[in-house]
Amino acid sequence: QILAKATNDAIWDWDIKHDFEIWNHGIETIFGYKEREITSSKQWWKMKIHPDDYARVDQEVSNAFADKATNWSSEYQYLCADGSFKYVLDRGYIIYLNNEPVRMIGAMQDISAQKKYLQEIKQLSLVASKINNAVLITNSDNRIEWANEAFVTLSGYSLQEVTGHEPGEVLHGPETDPVIARRINERRELRDSFTEEIVNYSKRGKKYWVRLDFTPIDDLKGKLAQFICIQTNITAQKEFEFQITNIAREFSSLIEDANVPIFGIDRNGYINEWNQAIAQLSGRHKSEVLERKWTTFLGPKNHTMGQQIVQDALEGKSARNIELLVTNKSKKHLMLLISISPRMNVDKNIYGVICVGQDITELYHYRKGLEKIVKYRTRDLHEALQKEKELVDLKSKFVSIASHEFRTPLSTISLITGLLQKHRERISPEQFTEKLETIEKQVRHMTFLLDDLLIIGKVDAGKIITKYSSVVIKEFFTRTAHEVEQSSGECKIKVTIDCIVSEFDIDEKLLRNILVNVLTNAIKFSSYCNEVALKISTELDLLKIEVTDAGIGIPDEDLKKLFTAFHRGENVGTIQGTGLGLSIVKKAVDLLKGDIEVQSKVGRGTTVTVTLPLTA
Repeated sequence: QILAKATNDAIWDWDIKHDFEIWNHGIETIFGYKEREITSSKQWWKMKIHPDDYARVDQEVSNAFADKATNWSSEYQYLCADGSFKYVLDRGYIIYLNNEPVRMIGAMQDISAQKKYLQEIKQLSLVASKINNAVLITNSDNRIEWANEAFVTLSGYSLQEVTGHEPGEVLHGPETDPVIARRINERRELRDSFTEEIVNYSKRGKKYWVRLDFTPIDDLKGKLAQFICIQTNITAQKEFEFQITNIAREFSSLIEDANVPIFGIDRNGYINEWNQAIAQLSGRHKSEVLERKWTTFLGPKNHTMGQQIVQDALEGKSARNIELLVTNKSKKHLMLLISISPRMNVDKNIYGVICVGQDITELYHYRKGLEKIVKYRTRDLHEALQKEKELVDLKSKFVSIASHEFRTPLSTISLITGLLQKHRERISPEQFTEKLETIEKQVRHMTFLLDDLLIIGKVDAGKIITKYSSVVIKEFFTRTAHEVEQSSGECKIKVTIDCIVSEFDIDEKLLRNILVNVLTNAIKFSSYCNEVALKISTELDLLKIEVTDAGIGIPDEDLKKLFTAFHRGENVGTIQGTGLGLSIVKKAVDLLKGDIEVQSKVGRGTTVTVTLPLTA
């Protein structure tokens, strides 16, 4: 009895002659049977064996008796008191008297979990061996244990050649990015599922690109046992991307170096592209005009027409040979003959327009005086003008078709980098610096947008894991408010802290994201901002963050969609933004198990209140 208490197995003692069984507590803790249920019938133990296993087990017991064996063991399914079955490993010791079995003592162990684990491994191995993608299984030390036939075909290495090696020892080569390889090892240490793309080399030295999908596998004790890596050959895809990039770079150089003025306008009427020819003609460098309204440079009488032709192009209507009066940096009026076409992204959605122009200032003035010129000059002048228009039209059609290849804002970066690489010797240091500044501006712009999109995507995919650490309240909120204030310009942030605790545990990165977004919005949407109020307080077990501004406010209809990604209020006008800020704030607050409330009146300001638990 004392020995039986030291194990969780079901220990039994079978009086074979009288068919009487005694069980320890395991028969109840494992299978749910009470003692009275055990002793009430003969052959009690055998009657609980699954019908599929009964004949085999009964025969195994009979064979052991016939062979005068002292030890017997068997695996089978055993009926529980609730009607379910469990897999068991049953082992017994047989006692004989005058060569007849009289007593059998043993232990029954529940192996259902092991059985399920082995079945899953077997099924996984079967699937992995049949799929077309290469599959590698490595142990916890990153040593290869198994590879399927697809891996052998892709790499040229046999399983025997790679077993016991780290993947990088046999697959990496001269063009394998060491940064990516190091990142893969670091992410393996975190035991996360993740995806990477990297260059590998076959046994014969052939380079190929693969997308690696890593999945950790834990053993029954919850410890890392293996990593499964599915390798997808994406060489053709990468080669196609490189070709498209080269084509985009060449087209970018064509636009930048074209001897006709070319400029681009986004959906809001802001200039987003400006080539050398238009820069020389207008006297304004690209850095002076980017993100400015293009109608700023039109003559007063052309504002309405300029807005209309851009609006028509945004609706898919191209325009040819439009004469527009513009003003250069020296306040001199110039006449441009322009053609305007919509620009589309890869989904065929119009995101802006491209304008190709020709300086016809002299022709324009000359044409204005044609009425005073004798008739015999009229014909020649008209023909010359027509030839100029035809030339512009031909160039416009060519560049318009080429411009459709530029699908994303990254085309600007490709343009400049291609130019720097191709014409480095002919570019002055000042021009070189200016182009680098343009690249940095485009990169910053794209980085902010991509960061916002990545955060949204990660939250929706459940890939953001909160990491709590201790945050000193006064130091954190004062420092962060100061950083936002510094970057905002003249607007001040008044910080008030009234807390019963000095620090609390929180994910500092998410908290900073919330605070920066809310403060930035308060400043951005406050016309002639002088001051924004930030109040930090505690209520019971909550930290309360209140940001109040006296800005333009939010209409009631927009309040309902405030946390929807890409939604912007109807009264924001020309204030720039992506409509992602408050959506990111809401998702971050949800991850921290907090709450957010917005109160606003149009023209009177907005108060955003975020409450977060003080304890994780």
